Amino acid sequence: MSGIGEAGFGIAHFLLHHFQRGAMFLFGRAFRETCNRLHTATDRIRDDYFDLYLKCQQRQLDERALRKAVRDTGQTLVDILSQILQDVTKQPIVSTLKLIVSTGSDPEYASVVRSNNVNVGRPDDGERFRISQCAPLEEIYFRHKSTYVRNELRQYAKRNGFNNPNPDWARHYNSLMVVPIRIRRELIDATCKDPREYEIVGFFWCDSVAAKPFRASLEPICVAALLCVADGFYHFLERINHYRTRLP
Repeated sequence: MSGIGEAGFGIAHFLLHHFQRGAMFLFGRAFRETCNRLHTATDRIRDDYFDLYLKCQQRQLDERALRKAVRDTGQTLVDILSQILQDVTKQPIVSTLKLIVSTGSDPEYASVVRSNNVNVGRPDDGERFRISQCAPLEEIYFRHKSTYVRNELRQYAKRNGFNNPNPDWARHYNSLMVVPIRIRRELIDATCKDPREYEIVGFFWCDSVAAKPFRASLEPICVAALLCVADGFYHFLERINHYRTRLP
């Protein structure tokens, strides 16, 4: 399935979740705005996907151009995701794109871009950390969780601990929702027979200072919206890697 088709399937997935859960508060203007924002996100992925193709044909791609493409497209997407989640939860939400930047049994990741609704830098911006250093990413990457959602995270951390490479994380957020940017490995590797195995290339990380923004009635809608964008963005990142291997 193409990146565009995958993103379109993501929108259908979002709509299915919406109607099944009967989230009546999203009908009318709020529902239209959410769908319009999802459409804007998938439009951006599509347009930037083909812009890469044209630049490749014109021999205008180099490593700097590829890095800029990831940052520019990623910035648009995290801004849209923050808007969607804020509309749904009525709480402040900061979204971050975290990408895996190394290989190995415990790969490194880094925060690449953060939504523009945050005006305070964070100590972990741009730095590299191991997946095993971050509990939410570890849950998804190593334990095959499809999402990580936690309200009242500060209270949870006091009782259970919370592995995070930023020791001051509690100053910035109290709730968290994370989804992977991934594809089933069996779709790209004929030797893989385990449907639980995924190729994960990054994460959309959405946090809030609010205590309970992702309550049970809203969680499936928020998760589905994030997955819409993550599904389409995977193919964009895959295309970036494809062109990177062909740089002179």
